[in-house]
Amino acid sequence: MDNKDIRIAITGGSGFVGKSLMKKINTDSFKEVRIIRSKEHDLRNLPDALEAFKNIDFVIHMAGITGGIEFTKKNQGSVYFDNITINTNVMESCRLNGVKKIISIGSVCSYPKFPELPFKEDDIWNGYPEEVNAPYGLAKKMLIVQGEAYKNQYGMSSQVLLVTNLFGPEDTFEKDKSHVVPAIIVKFHDAIINQKKEVVLWGDGSPTRDLLFVEDLTDAILLSISSNSNASPINIGSGNEISIRDLAMLIKELMGGTFNIVWDTSKANGQPRRILDITRAKNELGFTPKTSIKEGIKKTIDFYISTHSKITS
Repeated sequence: MDNKDIRIAITGGSGFVGKSLMKKINTDSFKEVRIIRSKEHDLRNLPDALEAFKNIDFVIHMAGITGGIEFTKKNQGSVYFDNITINTNVMESCRLNGVKKIISIGSVCSYPKFPELPFKEDDIWNGYPEEVNAPYGLAKKMLIVQGEAYKNQYGMSSQVLLVTNLFGPEDTFEKDKSHVVPAIIVKFHDAIINQKKEVVLWGDGSPTRDLLFVEDLTDAILLSISSNSNASPINIGSGNEISIRDLAMLIKELMGGTFNIVWDTSKANGQPRRILDITRAKNELGFTPKTSIKEGIKKTIDFYISTHSKITS
């Protein structure tokens, strides 16, 4: 199918990933690009979802309820219910509307707490996720199950991209909802402008994360749209890991911080290690991440500083 004949709907289009995607997607290349906004269509409600995806060929499903460890810990019930309800309704409404393909953004949180490294797609069923993130991770994991079931019974194409920890401009910098990179940037920025001598970070700094710059994910999404591949799930990550301690030191260096970092070991570390095997993404989509962690962190810091109070000497 030529792109000029394709009508695309994007959920979560005004969110972190959505903003990055909309900067890259050439809307003139498609017959229609429709952004599904929660204020117009509550995807927890099936009739709303059915209306949202009328006369659509492809759906890019990115909508969801997420946040940092503290947010997820405090809201485990609603995080699970809202996400699994949204995902179920989106896929069912796609089926009922005859959507040809749905590309869903899954999560690295769906993997077992102690998988073999690097994480391979076939190992996703080999254990229970890290406990705090399990409500979110399992709700996302059901996208794989529902997609496979709908393919088998109805012939609908579904591809789930298992995405690692993202960061970049337009990320959520709000307290409790921010993930590791923006959370550290906010704390360090506050310490610098208020001349604090120390900054407290959660855990002991030993966990590792596979961090991906958001623009690399949007490249993967565009590759999935143009690809004939129906492989699912597919890991989308950097293929590298960095410890939270080393990440904090890198951010401190790039921000010019002179404070001491104190680790609060009474707080949860989260999953011990994360690194994705991205071989399938390379083979199926031709995906290779382009942005180094240092370059991506610098762009994220610059964005935050430019949109918040300036650091003063």
